[in-house]
Amino acid sequence: MANEPRSNAPARHFKDINGVPVYYLNDEYAYSIQSDKNVSFTAQGEKLSVTGQLPGSVMTIYAVTDNPRPLSLSSAQIGSIKNSHNETVMRLMLSANIDPADNCVINNKNVYFKFSAIDTSELPANTGLTSFSADNTLSLSCTDSRINKTVTMKLNSTSDYADPGQSIIASDNPGIGFMLFSNGKQITHQTETELGDMTNHFEPQLVARLYKLTRDITPGAFKGSVEYTLKFN
Repeated sequence: MANEPRSNAPARHFKDINGVPVYYLNDEYAYSIQSDKNVSFTAQGEKLSVTGQLPGSVMTIYAVTDNPRPLSLSSAQIGSIKNSHNETVMRLMLSANIDPADNCVINNKNVYFKFSAIDTSELPANTGLTSFSADNTLSLSCTDSRINKTVTMKLNSTSDYADPGQSIIASDNPGIGFMLFSNGKQITHQTETELGDMTNHFEPQLVARLYKLTRDITPGAFKGSVEYTLKFN
């Protein structure tokens, strides 16, 4: 039968997975046990006819929640086998150290850059990168604060570019584009740009700079967008 860890009490049922009953180890992990004869250990106990040597068993551990904490168990009883006289003839003991993989998320996947009102007379006469800019920050979080990660960003090549070779992001105004920067370095779709190092939380600043594509600019509101990929190494 399946036992509550470190006791002889019946285990708490979590759910069945592929027809196999799974039981709680704690609030974040669960387990199942099957014998070599494909008989599942259950909280109620299952009959097993054995002649000679007791069968081997296979245990599987599952995460019950997202981002579970590390688990450390030393010789914790999780199952037992009894004979026809209700005498325990074997105990299944679990010793395990589980260190979950670090999980990182982007808290604000959509980052907006709002430019103040610009008069066309303020723009330079020639085309090229201008001094007009807008900034915002990404909010990044990782579950394991013990691990130092280097964060890099790369623009997606499938985004709309006014000039793909220079990674100039297009807008709905054909005379205006954007370039994206971090720490003074342009972020492109050709190479990964390092944003910085982090452990648990990181808010790198991004700067969008206006790029004048044509000598004559049609006045009016404008907008553009670009998709990106982050890597945590």
